[in-house]
Amino acid sequence: RMDGTDGTVTVDYTVTNGTTDSSDFDATTSGTVTFADSEWSKIITVSTAEDSTVESDETFTVTISNPSNGATLGSLTSTEVTITNDDSASTNPGTIAFDSSTASITEGQDATLALSRTGGTDGSVQVSYTVSNTSTDSS
Repeated sequence: RMDGTDGTVTVDYTVTNGTTDSSDFDATTSGTVTFADSEWSKIITVSTAEDSTVESDETFTVTISNPSNGATLGSLTSTEVTITNDDSASTNPGTIAFDSSTASITEGQDATLALSRTGGTDGSVQVSYTVSNTSTDSS
């Protein structure tokens, strides 16, 4: 509010999607701000929704309009807001390897072989394995 703070005035605001859509917001995307007598500053809060989708940064615009009681709009009637993506793709899923290159068991026992994931743990990984029989019997 500039050039005077006498009397109560209102101004409407609207949120317009740039690259956002309705799922990006937690609450209403329009409203009215009321300035009481002698009040010169107000805050508009636009609540955005948290998600886990990896996406590009997104934008929306907040525009003010319809001032009341003789107030007029200044030259800056809109502002663009960028929602910075805070989700990341699996950039380092790691390396999977056996803990040992050999194992020895007695006949009739189960072979329990340990695997380790090192160097990164981003995302879910799946490891396929094959059992091949190799005999060391010379008879």
